[in-house]
Amino acid sequence: MIPSFLVSPKVKNLLMIFLFLSTSLIAEAAKNGVSLEYLLAAYLANHREIQALTIQLQQQHLSLESTRNSQGIDITLSTGIFSLGSSQVRGEPSISISMPRLNGTYLEARVPLQFDLEDNAAAKSSSQENASVLQGASLTVGTEILGNRGKSAELSVLKSERSLQEAQRRIQNQALAVEKEFYSTIKDLYSSYAHLLNLQNSVYTKELDLAILQAQGYGPTSTRYRTTQMEVLTNQRNVDKAQRSFQRELELFSQKCGLEADSLSITDFAPSGEILAATKILEELPVKGIESFTTMESAQWSLSLAELEERADSSVTLSAEAGYTYKGQAASSGASDTINGALVLKALGGTISTGVSVPLSGEEKNPAAQLSLTWSPNDMKNQSIQKQQRQLNLELAKLKIQEAEESYSQAMEETLLTWEDLLWNRQVAKEERELYQQLAQDTTSLFNQGMTTETEFKQANTNRDRAQIQCEIADLELIIHYIATRQLFIPEEN
Repeated sequence: MIPSFLVSPKVKNLLMIFLFLSTSLIAEAAKNGVSLEYLLAAYLANHREIQALTIQLQQQHLSLESTRNSQGIDITLSTGIFSLGSSQVRGEPSISISMPRLNGTYLEARVPLQFDLEDNAAAKSSSQENASVLQGASLTVGTEILGNRGKSAELSVLKSERSLQEAQRRIQNQALAVEKEFYSTIKDLYSSYAHLLNLQNSVYTKELDLAILQAQGYGPTSTRYRTTQMEVLTNQRNVDKAQRSFQRELELFSQKCGLEADSLSITDFAPSGEILAATKILEELPVKGIESFTTMESAQWSLSLAELEERADSSVTLSAEAGYTYKGQAASSGASDTINGALVLKALGGTISTGVSVPLSGEEKNPAAQLSLTWSPNDMKNQSIQKQQRQLNLELAKLKIQEAEESYSQAMEETLLTWEDLLWNRQVAKEERELYQQLAQDTTSLFNQGMTTETEFKQANTNRDRAQIQCEIADLELIIHYIATRQLFIPEEN
């Protein structure tokens, strides 16, 4: 089973990524120890941050859906206010359709209704009833000819989509961070154990010194003998103290993996080299181009957003409206069907509104016109300030691009150099392990033949174990650095 940081970091349904991480990595225990993949899956399953991010992702999905609804085609049906009198029922139902992404285009229709309740209502002709029903009906269409409503609506949807993408990436990045934390914790456990072995070696060294003093004729009454004996006891207390501290670290790690506190031992871990052997970690680092560098991708998005906001925010807007009003039966009393039109121009803190109404029938034949002018010095000043702010945001976004380029070059240089150092450290650790293994074998043979002391035998085996621990640490450092390199780039999207 390959760890999750080596497989595709984005599953098709990101809402199920936590389930993927907590189930698909679980493998059977390795023959020579507890599978690290098994522990990793359990460690992920007990990590609350990923669960919280998964809920936030679901919230962001709903937010995007809400944004698309609000910026899409909106249809509103209204009954209006119905009034009931002694002789009539009146109402004004309406329907309106708005399309923010289509330059704020909207369509509205109103149909006033009037029904007589008196006995003579039945005597009315059908044509009179229809005219009464439609009397005062209107149809209005409006849109923005010049302005930013359509672009602002598109920008709102784009921002919401970006927020969803970032929520998806946070889950993937958190999964990598948890894996890195997991292997770093195991490395710390090995380091603590190596420190414990070093302290144990110091005990063996002082025991050898004490044996030499005995061979030289020093006894318990000798100051030199008693001093060395006290050093042995002091070193042993240090070993006991380090043993207790190490055991607490191991118990805490076991609990984070959802296991009993005393269920793990340092010797239970399967060799981390098995992961290196089963994957392509040693072949190459997962280094990508600068376009996939997280800092650069974020800077590119900020620049694109600044440019879109600059284009979307127009200081001059022009909107138009056209409508038709049907007077019907009321035309006999002098009223007229009319065609209406209006233009609204906004610029430099001022607003110019014009309207015209053209009668089509009735006694009134002359069109009517309206004109309105407003101007606010503060609005004009605020528009100027906002424009300057957008320009500064654009310049800052461009600087971020330059910084990202420098950061990428530096990060790649440091990453590759560190990788080379870790590979060298691993090779040195393997060579030292072979030497100490051979020395332990030779010392064991001599001990069995009675040609060396038990203390020297224990010391040789401790050095062998310590060398093995250093190999484990070297392998874990490679895995940790591999994950850290993955974290430098945006997650892959399949």
